[in-house]
Amino acid sequence: MKIIKLGLLTLLLMQVSQCGSSFPLNEDSFLKRPNGLEVTAISGKSFIISFYIQNEEVSFDGYNLYISKSSISDGEINSAVLALSLNGSLPTFSYSVANFDLDNAKSHTISFYNDPPVNFETGISYFFRLAARSYTGLLSQASNETTAIGLP
Repeated sequence: MKIIKLGLLTLLLMQVSQCGSSFPLNEDSFLKRPNGLEVTAISGKSFIISFYIQNEEVSFDGYNLYISKSSISDGEINSAVLALSLNGSLPTFSYSVANFDLDNAKSHTISFYNDPPVNFETGISYFFRLAARSYTGLLSQASNETTAIGLP
């Protein structure tokens, strides 16, 4: 009797996994780590943040940007260093799978960091990292760190 129940359960699971849903069962368990973050200091104590939309996961909804005056370790992401919120919400930069593009970089100019906003300072080194985010708040591993010095 146990063998029959186990067999029926196995058949049921096989049917459910092939039911035609566009969301795989493990859709939110992994996001690809972003690569290629570039930061350019510009006059006016601002920075241009450039990156490619390289995530194709169904649950992907953009990238969080992390900025600090000291190096940002993996363990500090969302604990000691919070993501920049430009419009009062996250992700910092909203995108979806439909925006996937490895040929054309996206660029954003920012002139502050933290919440509440703190303006950048001239001559200070800033450290930047980027992490992909899902609509449920799951984060990828953060990108490699990039540094830039604030200009007047």
